[in-house]
Amino acid sequence: MTPVATSSRVALAGVLSDAGRLEEALKEANAAVAACPSDPGPHEVLGSIYVDLNDGAAALAAFDRMRSCHEENRLAASQQICCAVARGNALSLLGRHEEAMCAFAEALRRDPEFFERWPENGSHYHRSLRET
Repeated sequence: MTPVATSSRVALAGVLSDAGRLEEALKEANAAVAACPSDPGPHEVLGSIYVDLNDGAAALAAFDRMRSCHEENRLAASQQICCAVARGNALSLLGRHEEAMCAFAEALRRDPEFFERWPENGSHYHRSLRET
């Protein structure tokens, strides 16, 4: 059997997640993380799936690993913004709204119009904003 490239697993996990097939998406994302634990991409998709599953603790753990990968690899500002928003989403799910707003503020410092351009990513931001 031919090994599947990590980027293909990440893409497949994202597609499965978008299709609502979260258990299958979770399997692919975990396989991608296992294949390449220092790549932030698999951690990002894994955390996003956990957000969709309303598992804030697992999502936060995945996004914290994603952030560690960013710190080790000095990745692009756009990826750092995504990481901050992702952590904010997980913290919001956990009801840790003040911490979530700190994470969202980090993203908005780098890109003040993020939620205007990507309104589909704003539900947790608006929830935490109302709760603080």
